[in-house]
Amino acid sequence: MESKYRNNNSIASLDVITNTLMGFITLFLLVFILAAQAKKKEEEKRIDTSGEYIVLVVWDNKSEDDVDTHIRDPQGNQLFYNNREVGLMHLERDDRGKFNDVLEMDFQGIPVLIEKNEERAIIRGIIPGEYIVNVHMFRKVDQSENKVKISLIKLSGQDTIVVEKEVVLKENGDEETAFRFTLGIDGKVGNINQLPRKFVRNVVNQEMTP
Repeated sequence: MESKYRNNNSIASLDVITNTLMGFITLFLLVFILAAQAKKKEEEKRIDTSGEYIVLVVWDNKSEDDVDTHIRDPQGNQLFYNNREVGLMHLERDDRGKFNDVLEMDFQGIPVLIEKNEERAIIRGIIPGEYIVNVHMFRKVDQSENKVKISLIKLSGQDTIVVEKEVVLKENGDEETAFRFTLGIDGKVGNINQLPRKFVRNVVNQEMTP
């Protein structure tokens, strides 16, 4: 009889140890998963691209307006939708509002509308001198004015916003200088200002599609 009780006690103790061990393993896995998710979110904060600087232009994701980015470098090269790679600059995406939002199929075969109005222009290397960043309302569809945010971001280590401005585009053909800046031979930004300069001509009632 004592042997039977002794075996029952041993089994109970083994169950306690096993359950405790499983609890520790589950807790460890939970902590590992949470840490991995936190690391992924931190990595997602960084802009996944290569280069020295990026000019990021964003506007209302639900807007149908077509806003264009124009950048002129110190050598007079002008980056825009019809000249997407020039000098040491390239335009990653010509976003045309809701018109070219990407339709992807999910695992059930249901179309998914990706609503994101964003253009990204990359400065891959340093040409010392002044850069001018403009935004232009190529095609106005919305009835209301559109607030456009333009950011210059340094791409090294932790991405750093160097300058950020917001301009309002109200009508078809509106063009605003978001900012000017200079790059030194060391790649540092200086002389930030908003002295206006127009790049786009004959833009009213355009029928050409970018």
